Amino acid sequence: MKKTIIALTALTLVLSLTACGTAGTAAPDTGSAAETTVAVMTEEAAETTADAEAETTAADDPAESEETETEAAEAESDAEAPAADEAALIDQTFALLEKYSEIDGIAACGVNSDSADVFQPENAEITYQHVTDDRFRSVADLKDFLAQTVTGDAEKAFADEMFNDEHPTYLEKDGKLYVMQGGRGAGFDFDKDSIRLSDLTEDGFKAEVSYPLPGDTVATAQVTLKAVDGAYRISALQPEG
Repeated sequence: MKKTIIALTALTLVLSLTACGTAGTAAPDTGSAAETTVAVMTEEAAETTADAEAETTAADDPAESEETETEAAEAESDAEAPAADEAALIDQTFALLEKYSEIDGIAACGVNSDSADVFQPENAEITYQHVTDDRFRSVADLKDFLAQTVTGDAEKAFADEMFNDEHPTYLEKDGKLYVMQGGRGAGFDFDKDSIRLSDLTEDGFKAEVSYPLPGDTVATAQVTLKAVDGAYRISALQPEG
């Protein structure tokens, strides 16, 4: 009986050792699979990280993207700028031409005055009336008004007619401004749509503009504009004929 028990015990031990050996043999295979899985996952993670880093680099350093957008915007701006600049210059030119026409009317005695407040210089058959236009209380006011629109030869021509002639259009007496009675034909009805610009430089440019004359005739004036203290002024205007 004891022999039988010993034999069974020995058999059990052998089987246990065999099972442990089988389990020990399977363990390396499991480890190999785990290593393979880890390697694959590591390779995929590396690729994902590389892609993410590339995207992050592009996002973190937008210089190239901004430069491309800036170049595109500048190209578009350069394409549109000439037309926009020309339209703005035409607007400025027309505004100055309208002021020039107004000045021409003022030079021709075209201001409000009081016919009851007059005086006549000695040895002259000329009568002056007191100016009632609130814009002009003195010769200095008139000169300032001129300087806002004209310069150079144009300003001198108006100043000579209005202030420097033997019998000037305007003069001061007893602290008041007077205008000569009478006048001449004056004013222009400039056609804005006819304005053509040329010879544009940093110092100014030239313009050509049409205006109607009596009898359905259209004349053309050549205009020179100069930059003065950051703004344009008419320095010369030569009417046709």
